[in-house]
This record gives sequence, C-alpha cells and structure tokens, in this order.
Amino acid sequence: MRLLIRLIAAAALVSLALPAAAQDKVRLLLDWFVNPDHAALVIAKQRGIFTKHGLDVELIAPADPNAPPKLVAAGQAEYALSYQPTLQMLAAEGLPLVRVGVLVAQPLNSLVVLEDGPVKTIADFKGRKIGYSIAGFEEALLGAILEKAGLTLKDVTLINVNFALTTALMSKQVDGVIGAFRNFELNDRALHKAKGRLWEVEKNGVPTYDELILVAKRETVEVARTKKLLKRLIATHEQKRDDARIIRQVEDKMRAETEEAAVQPLGLVEQVARLRPHPVGRVSSAHASKSIG
Repeated sequence: MRLLIRLIAAAALVSLALPAAAQDKVRLLLDWFVNPDHAALVIAKQRGIFTKHGLDVELIAPADPNAPPKLVAAGQAEYALSYQPTLQMLAAEGLPLVRVGVLVAQPLNSLVVLEDGPVKTIADFKGRKIGYSIAGFEEALLGAILEKAGLTLKDVTLINVNFALTTALMSKQVDGVIGAFRNFELNDRALHKAKGRLWEVEKNGVPTYDELILVAKRETVEVARTKKLLKRLIATHEQKRDDARIIRQVEDKMRAETEEAAVQPLGLVEQVARLRPHPVGRVSSAHASKSIG
C-alpha cells in the first residue's frame, strides 16, 4: 500500500513538472472583413473550441481582398479563405495552392444594383460603371453574365472599389457591383434604408461552384492539423446553439476598430437570422473529407 502511494505521488510530481500541451498556432486569413459567412470560425474561436483541441487560431482580416491566397502561397499564413474560381485561376498561374475544405458550398456572389436606379435589366448596363473588388475572378463572372445579354466587358467601365461595394453603389459612384454576397450586401443596403435588385450568377450564365473554400500551400499543408481544424468547424456548426451574444461581441469589436463607414458590418445578428436558406458557416463533412483525402 505504501509503495502504491509512493508511486501515485511520484506520478503526480512528474505530471506537475510536465509543461502544458503546446498549442498549434494557426494563422487563417479571411477573404473579407468579418461577416456572417465566417460565423463558424468566429464562434469556434470565441468559445475556445479551437484552443480546447490544441489549436491557437488567429483569424486575420485582409487589407486587400485579393491578397489572402497569395500570402498563403508565399508562406505568410497556414490557411486562407478564398473562392473556387479564384483557386483555379491562381493554380493556372502556377501558385502552389490546394483546396483543403469548404465553408460555403454554393454560390453567394451576385450582380447588384439599387432597385430605384436606372438599371432594370442586364442589357441596361451598356455604357455604365460596375464596381468590383476581386481582380480576375469577378471580371470573369461579369463577362459571362454580360454575354448572356449580348454585351461584353468592353461595353462597361470597371472600377475597383475594394471593400466599399455598398458605399460605391449608394453614392452613385457606380451603377452596379459584382461580388456582392446575396446574404450580406442586400441586408447591408436595407440597413441603409435602400432596396437592391440582384442577379444570381449561377442563374445568369455562370456554372455553379463552391463560394468559400479553405486553401493551403501544397508543399507544407499538414493533413492531421487540417482535419482537426475542419472537425472543429463541423462540430461548431452542428451544435446549433444561440450565438447572438458572441456575434454581437464581434460586431462591437469591429465597430471599435473600424473607422471607415464603408467597411462597418452593422446588424450582424439580424443578418445571421436572415441567412436561411443560405446557411452561415456551412461546413460539409463530405466536402471536408473529400477535399483533404
């Protein structure tokens, strides 16, 4: 008995001497400023779900929405949220990127105008200005949409408005914007007391695709860590708890840190509630396992 007690005491001393399990630091670049489509990521981080399973995840909003996948390819972060068409274009350019998971498995991108504006049909865009934020990808989408109406990109003037899609449209800097997410920008306009009209890309000449995907650098991606990350996201989504408090905390933090009105995502809780049938932070188990093998 004394021997057993001594063994237990020794084991306890050894365990006290061992350092706490090291957290696996993960830098994840978002595709845009934080918005409802990132809900699964934000909630998993705020609740400590990542930390509990050994992941120290840092969510980083980009200064330039074109930059995240390129920074991952350069080794500046472990993961980035991007778009399936963007990945295909960058891979064709030789960037060493691979898709490892899917956050939103359906298109959200839309061509949007103000409801009371001069554009009523796609053909009305001839000779007008269209704002965009992601070079290459959104120009390709717009080209396909215009072609269906007998127009080409030469028939319009493209203006890079970066994050300021709503501001550019509301101020009449442009007549329409491509790249507006149907579950966010229209709600944002509603909060500004303005109604919008939209054309969904997949119903206007663009093949369907996965909107938000997770990409990593091909040569350095860690499969075990990636599976752990995706598993936590899937679990977060499937818990289906009331996350209004956490979302409001994120919104308050963003208000405090963001000075430019153009990128203030107001009303996140209300927008999350309106997302059906476009689920926030949708993570598919099948897509995840299929993507990382």
